[in-house]
Amino acid sequence: MQVIKESLKGIAASQGLAIAKAWVYPKTDYKVPQNNILNPEAELIRLRKAIDSADLEIALLAKQTREQVGDGEAAIFEAHQLILKDPELMSSVEKSIQGKLMCAEWALLEESNKYVEMIRAINDPYLNERAKDVLDVVDRVERSLLGIPLPNLSNFDSDCILVADELMPSEMLRLDRRHVKGLVFAQGSASTHAVLIAQSMGLPCVVGLGKKISELSLGQELAIDGETGKIWIEPKGDDRETLLIQITAEENDRKDALNWVSKPSLSKDGKKLSLFANVVSGEEARIASESGAEGIGLFRTEFLFVNRPEAPSEEEQFEAYRLAVSAMDGKLTIIRTLDAGGDKVVPYLGLPKEENPFLGKRAIRICLEDRGLFKTQLRALLRAAKFGKLGLLLPMISSKDEVIAVKSILAEVETELLSEGVDYGSDYQLGIMIEIPSAVIMADVLAKEVDFFSIGTNDLTQYTLAADRNNEAVQAYSDSKDPAVLRLIAMTVAAAKRQGIHVGVCGAIAGNKEYLPFFLGIGVDELSMVASQIPRQRKRLAELDSEQSKKQSEELLQLVSKAEIRGYFESAAGLLS
Repeated sequence: MQVIKESLKGIAASQGLAIAKAWVYPKTDYKVPQNNILNPEAELIRLRKAIDSADLEIALLAKQTREQVGDGEAAIFEAHQLILKDPELMSSVEKSIQGKLMCAEWALLEESNKYVEMIRAINDPYLNERAKDVLDVVDRVERSLLGIPLPNLSNFDSDCILVADELMPSEMLRLDRRHVKGLVFAQGSASTHAVLIAQSMGLPCVVGLGKKISELSLGQELAIDGETGKIWIEPKGDDRETLLIQITAEENDRKDALNWVSKPSLSKDGKKLSLFANVVSGEEARIASESGAEGIGLFRTEFLFVNRPEAPSEEEQFEAYRLAVSAMDGKLTIIRTLDAGGDKVVPYLGLPKEENPFLGKRAIRICLEDRGLFKTQLRALLRAAKFGKLGLLLPMISSKDEVIAVKSILAEVETELLSEGVDYGSDYQLGIMIEIPSAVIMADVLAKEVDFFSIGTNDLTQYTLAADRNNEAVQAYSDSKDPAVLRLIAMTVAAAKRQGIHVGVCGAIAGNKEYLPFFLGIGVDELSMVASQIPRQRKRLAELDSEQSKKQSEELLQLVSKAEIRGYFESAAGLLS
């Protein structure tokens, strides 16, 4: 296929190709009145009516999102409802109305700005997303007070690629999915709420263009590749034809892949490579099973813990885990224990403010210190193991000592459940995430202690290359095509094979078609991805020869620069460059 040169390069955020006219989002600005009032009680009534109206709108959004996208994305709007009821924020707004005789719009704007500034001052990626959530909620209430409708994003006349500084989660859910074919944002990273929703919708998305976004204007034809971050402006002649052919091929591939939902995950020469799904709830596990998932490779339990005032009870956790395990009907369901900290802040845990939370107190380190929290989760997990095949996955393991400590706690939990006469499943598997270089170095030792490895390529990449994956300034350094990252993955797989344990990959690249021959070639047993990606990966797998892939992976591991590796991937896959 002809190679063409892109006009711009951003951060790849959500896979897919699209070509259409640019539609630049005219963010509607409105002037908030700064009027003093005579009747504060009447103004408080106006404010409360606007809050109630916003609450109803958000509840409807949460319901629609749960039905159309998934539980994980719906949790964003449940968090918005909590913001509306935040006693600290709303109390300060009411005090400004009563004490300073400020109109509701002005009081809300002033107090919410203080609140947002306080959150952003902490300089934490997760809290930065929370600040955006606050702004989204405040915008909704302000519009209700002022009688200004939300911008119309749900009715376009023709296909377009939406260009914006960034979209709020509620704006994403109002998109006209018939005509919006792709997204380009000036701001953001690959882990923002908007991007997570774009991935769930199957919309290609490129983010992080910064000031380069000004080069895109209304009516220009754009082509975008959400897998590479490349953008072409007004492609002409053969270049345009090349892009259209590729997009048509992608669309045909997507349609054809639906025929592969119930087929086995086998290479052309019969080599098995299981395709699992990443989920955040029991309902998503059920949907994943219907999409052809052969198991759950990663159930993220932290979504049960965030955006609430206290930790979920044992019963609440048990029910969530039981639903997931039962939904898979005897297939392996791998549930990760609490992975808080880093970019996932859980306020009630009382974690210290850290200069670099990714290198601080997070994941298994929290659980080993807070035994009560950890044992509650383990009790719920072991009880759920009675209802199917459970894999218990430990995040951020860096040493054998941590695994031994967890095993000791598990033995205590089993003894307690037995003595209490509580039914539980003892036939579970224990695994660890390989996401820290020390775990790769000690993989031969760790493999003797557990039943399986799950390679978390997102964190393994950032820890190996010392590049925060949420920091836009170092995105170029956080690249899983770095030879060091690929070699660490291969070393981990080799260590697992020598010990005879199962090894999977659950990072973002597990669902990336470029890496499929590499994973097949080095002997990965299982890939876990967004459920919607499974049929297409299964179809691609059937086109690969395992021996040829093994040879290609050996050649790839001999390359010593990212440029060489990118070139190898692109030539092997026939991708646009």
